[in-house]
Amino acid sequence: MQEFVTYWGKVAVVIAIFYLFFKILLSRETYHRLNRAVLLATAILSFVLPLCVITIYRPVTIKPFATTNNTEFQSAYIVEQMAEQSTTIDLWSIAFVVFLIGAIAVMVWSGYSIISIYRLMGTCKEVERLPEGRVVVCKEKISPFSWFGNIVLSERDWEESGKIIITHERSHIALHHSADILFMNLCCALQWFNPAMWLLRRDLREIHEYEADERVLLSGVSAKEYQLLLIKKAVGNKSYSIANSLNHSTLKNRITMMLQKKSSRASRMRVLYLLPLVCLSLTAFAETETIVQLDDKVTQNISEKQTPTITLRGEEIFLNDQRVSLDGLTEALSQCGASPQTVIDITSEEDIKTELVTAVKDVLRKSSYLYITYDKRTARILPPAESHSDKVEVQEEVPFILVPERNLMKITIEEDNSIRMEFGGEEWKLGYDTNKILNGVKTFVKNANNSENLPAKRSITLTLPSGESCQFEESLGIIVMKTSSNADFSIHKKCVNSIYRAYNELRDELARELFGRPIDQLTAEQLDVIFQAIPINLSESITTDNTL
Repeated sequence: MQEFVTYWGKVAVVIAIFYLFFKILLSRETYHRLNRAVLLATAILSFVLPLCVITIYRPVTIKPFATTNNTEFQSAYIVEQMAEQSTTIDLWSIAFVVFLIGAIAVMVWSGYSIISIYRLMGTCKEVERLPEGRVVVCKEKISPFSWFGNIVLSERDWEESGKIIITHERSHIALHHSADILFMNLCCALQWFNPAMWLLRRDLREIHEYEADERVLLSGVSAKEYQLLLIKKAVGNKSYSIANSLNHSTLKNRITMMLQKKSSRASRMRVLYLLPLVCLSLTAFAETETIVQLDDKVTQNISEKQTPTITLRGEEIFLNDQRVSLDGLTEALSQCGASPQTVIDITSEEDIKTELVTAVKDVLRKSSYLYITYDKRTARILPPAESHSDKVEVQEEVPFILVPERNLMKITIEEDNSIRMEFGGEEWKLGYDTNKILNGVKTFVKNANNSENLPAKRSITLTLPSGESCQFEESLGIIVMKTSSNADFSIHKKCVNSIYRAYNELRDELARELFGRPIDQLTAEQLDVIFQAIPINLSESITTDNTL
């Protein structure tokens, strides 16, 4: 939900900036077709550019954490650059509902206007057939307008000024202005809260009239006679907001544009302002991802040779695009030069079952290939198959045997991919929504109000790189994640990513508190302090029990 609302906010900002530059640099120019193209391009680019995200990676090296049998702990983390987060997910839900209501209201308004046009035309009489469509005359007193291939005017207008009016409206039809209006109304429905979008729509309607006026004058109609007709039709009759109407737009602007001297060809070059604005938008939406790597012994293999990639497709296994069997995976890795210090990447299709991924990881563990990544992003250390080897530096094990219920958060993925979350004596059925896990984990780990139903804390001493020390209340919370072997591995990864992101947001808050900067700007020594204060305590298990 948050990502959805944030996207539309970015669209609104891009529209406002592009429109501002158009208004300053091009709106007074007489190249109407060019201006029309610029406004349509502005609308399209505004929706597309926020989706074009450039990712900048910043590596930072730390020592790996240990793992214990039957438990996988994250050993290296992708720390996403943090944006301001809402304190509750409800605010994002409310914003989404408000957005949806506004969008539906605008679309209903547009739909009603279109229906009204067709109802009106149903009461009118066709008087002439044109190559572009038809002319219909109504008894009702209305302002002349066109809608796609239909030109609609009153009987009085048909008798008094029919030729000039039809010339004007045929220009709208020939230039496909109705399609522009339909597209712009859709944009306004999606950006109903953005004044810049409505101003852009208004200016495009004015440009439509400038183009039609220009064609009328080029057809040989007297400028004075035509301007007097515009003045006469500027007031009094009913008009339709969605149609191309003769009296649409500001009369003063239209007459001024008719009398204005043609713009120089050099002024067309101003349209190049779009290029730096596009680059600026891409830069503004760029994301910095700090990849906190394992130490040199683990990562040196990445720089020396290609990382072996295991790809899972259906029930088939591929190593560097070469099909291999599960039993032959170890030998294939050895043949491609992999060693126990090699980082092996695992990628998979969306519908891969967790059972297959577990089988692959079991083979890697038995062969002492313990360092893996998922989709070349989240790095992990697998637990050794039997006992810890000398290749893995093992830290002191967690000093407890029985964990109090208050210290446990349970996340369960059923075989139908539905998710259940339990902590603090409550249970939530999340369906397929992994996003709600993020706030749940943050609430569970932080325990801001020191609730007796949420994890206990213990006081630890943090030694800062400056030599100073401070006390910190470390959470004793443990997240236990159980996944059915029949569940899709993609759901498993999304849940894990939500957990990691929650921890990373908590770490970012602490980084700003201790060092006055976001976590992606910390040094390796400062990161060590943050990771000591907020370790990721996550236990994962795969079960064949359908009831979990």
